[in-house]
Amino acid sequence: MFRHQEIVDNIIDYVREVSNGRFRAPLKSCALVSKAWVPRSQSHLFHHVRLQYETELKRWCKNITKERAKVLSTYVKWLSYSPPYKTKDQNALERFTYFTRVETLCIFKVDFGEFSKDQANLQSAFGHFGSSVLYLVLDRCIGHFPTIINLFRLFPSFTHLDLLYCTLHYATWATIEDQIGKLESVKMLRVAGSERYFLNMLMPERFTGLKHISYFDKGPESPGDLRLLLSNCGKTLETLTVLSSHSLTISEHFPSVSGFHLYHAGRGH
Repeated sequence: MFRHQEIVDNIIDYVREVSNGRFRAPLKSCALVSKAWVPRSQSHLFHHVRLQYETELKRWCKNITKERAKVLSTYVKWLSYSPPYKTKDQNALERFTYFTRVETLCIFKVDFGEFSKDQANLQSAFGHFGSSVLYLVLDRCIGHFPTIINLFRLFPSFTHLDLLYCTLHYATWATIEDQIGKLESVKMLRVAGSERYFLNMLMPERFTGLKHISYFDKGPESPGDLRLLLSNCGKTLETLTVLSSHSLTISEHFPSVSGFHLYHAGRGH
């Protein structure tokens, strides 16, 4: 039977072996670490702990002691997070507030309608991540644009933005324009499976510093959306990847694109 310290040593060895030197631990390993781990010479191995799997994560935050949560959470740099805003367990909610050094934040399957009526709830659920977030992912989220924009404002330093299979409801142009400002910090944008006119509604002219775009569309309307984005970042853009479902050539839609790699239906141009 392993002693606690031996379990921790085995986890460190496992992480070193499977993550090719990047030391990203799966959640179940983290759960074991949280029971036994103490700061030691190998603590630097946990600078890229990856917490995900919603059910396990909620259980972990509910059961771990406050002291252990504070210590371990400082090493969590990658977090797949869906805030437990429907739970009445304040301990579970409180554990998430310790995650203050997360660099990659994946917000997964969140209905932002839950936050649209109360900005304080949005702040309490996401605000503690703050300026440490550099890579923001919205994956299969639902919500109104003003709420999403307010979410962006909580992460003033993020440079990478992924918008994956989100359903975002229409809001008036004036409302968005008043709130969004410029997203100058965003250098890389990845869009996949978005709603029609998605980028138009997000107002592409706000992305003034984009250098890299990956665009994975799901319909023939998408080139019109992308054209606006390109027209506003043509001077800064370095790479563009387009994986598209339509058969029209890239030159028909983007005649001014030059100076970077462009892919359409798997073919480079």
